[in-house]
Amino acid sequence: MPITITSQQSRARAVVVSPSFYARAVAALEDQEDIHAAEIAREEAEEISHDELKEALGLHAQATKGIGRISVFITGFTVTLYL
Repeated sequence: MPITITSQQSRARAVVVSPSFYARAVAALEDQEDIHAAEIAREEAEEISHDELKEALGLHAQATKGIGRISVFITGFTVTLYL
């Protein structure tokens, strides 16, 4: 249970919490930062066609028959191409 430290005027100045509560609070804040960063990245993302992606990955010169699928990890997202 958190303990509030107050000033002489009874204003809250600090809060003492357990290490596990602190760790959970920090993890929750970091999760929120990650969610916000992902939202910004999605808004800034440039859309490209399947052919443009294959070109960018250097797959345009390769025969596509028999390759199956290719998974590519790009800025936190896994993109799977079925060729």
